[in-house]
Amino acid sequence: TPAAAPADCKVAESLGERSVDGSDVLQRVGSATPSFSEASHYRIKSSHRFVCFEEEEWFYRLHVTLAWGQASVLQAVRRCVSSRSVSEQVKALQMLERSIEVQVRVHYDAGIGQPVGADIQPVRPALLMQRLHRFVPHIAELGYDELEQRAARVYCLTGIDQSCIMHVLGVRPSSHALQRFRDWQQAAGSDLPRAHSEFVASILQRTRSMHDQVEEAVGVSNMSVQELARLELAHNSCIDMTMRYFTRRIELVRAMFSADTLKDEWEQERALIQNARLRLLVERRE
Repeated sequence: TPAAAPADCKVAESLGERSVDGSDVLQRVGSATPSFSEASHYRIKSSHRFVCFEEEEWFYRLHVTLAWGQASVLQAVRRCVSSRSVSEQVKALQMLERSIEVQVRVHYDAGIGQPVGADIQPVRPALLMQRLHRFVPHIAELGYDELEQRAARVYCLTGIDQSCIMHVLGVRPSSHALQRFRDWQQAAGSDLPRAHSEFVASILQRTRSMHDQVEEAVGVSNMSVQELARLELAHNSCIDMTMRYFTRRIELVRAMFSADTLKDEWEQERALIQNARLRLLVERRE
């Protein structure tokens, strides 16, 4: 699976070709993320293929491109947790919003949740899972059926960025199937690269969310209305962009499975994200 690909690995090149084997992804550190269509020009090739048709290559290229952009997301997350002043916090949140938007556009380029009038990718995602499911291992300890587990795996294939984004924006943890899969994916002993495990642990265990930091700062200092408005706008814009990003993920899942897949889990996830919006100006008036 391409989801295990580290976001800050070195470029691995061999005769001009780049390979993805499930634990490495080709990433030019610090460079701009290519679009989905541009990724094909980088001669990205998988070293292991299972069903050998166009949908499989499309799926891998999508997630390699997302892994390429994950470095910018994680850099923004790091900046968010280290910022202290209102100005720093606003800039960090704006950086995070822009980096998430890049990931949203990668999905659009791949034909997932495209705006009206956009070109449609000539692929059939459902066909891929019909053929690929036999190669996807089932994890019995997670406690839910194979189809639901495969769907959660696809939703979470972007890696650690989902947990980091949710934590920094103050999205409260839950126990629904999507969160349980993320927890398993990041647990000790999983196939997540060590650098990823250490990074996500440093974010989840050693830092407080910006949501909590901001609300606490508002309670102990006399921020101006302008400062409150800037922080609230920057934070809630990130929430909105995160909703767009996660919506693209559930759209991919439903294109590969069915329209009702993970319905209850998605409703819970969506509500938790929306509930993380800041309401500083409302609270100040009250």
